[in-house]
Amino acid sequence: LNPYRVLGVPEDMEFEEIKRVYRRKRKEFHPDTLLSKGLPEELLERAKEKFIEIQEAYESIERNRSQ
Repeated sequence: LNPYRVLGVPEDMEFEEIKRVYRRKRKEFHPDTLLSKGLPEELLERAKEKFIEIQEAYESIERNRSQ
């Protein structure tokens, strides 16, 4: 998966802006946030997968940008 596509950002976006998008998405899909909304278990599982996907995408971009 393309990490930029996972975060929904263009590849030429400033890193600080990518970080803001990442933090917003991470909060949106955080299991604790969703659990407090009383979502069904199957949606929580999908959200956990998406949360991990978002985390890995951000870390990949961060690694590539720091080289």
